[in-house]
Amino acid sequence: MQKVKKLKRPIYICNEDNTLAYISYISRDVCIITYTNRIHKDRCQLRGTYTFCKYCDHYRLDRGPYKNVCSKVSWIRTLIDNGIVKILPKLKYELLKVAYNTIKEFVF
Repeated sequence: MQKVKKLKRPIYICNEDNTLAYISYISRDVCIITYTNRIHKDRCQLRGTYTFCKYCDHYRLDRGPYKNVCSKVSWIRTLIDNGIVKILPKLKYELLKVAYNTIKEFVF
């Protein structure tokens, strides 16, 4: 098992669909992504990780919303390089999170 290191400051990210997440744990080639507003679509294996770790919510994936998922660092880096995922400052991340929660209350 690889040593997992907690980052001093999380890396806040957002994709084209305004799915908010942050990376707070990282090892040599795997990181733990914590989602703020995502519903499960794919298993961890389909996201580039073929082994589960103790941080991953792999038991809850079939039951709706989930938070923590494993991903390969190289896969995230490729998405950032292609412009699909953007790195956000903390203030913008918090504002988008508040905006999403406000919209969610009125829509559902």
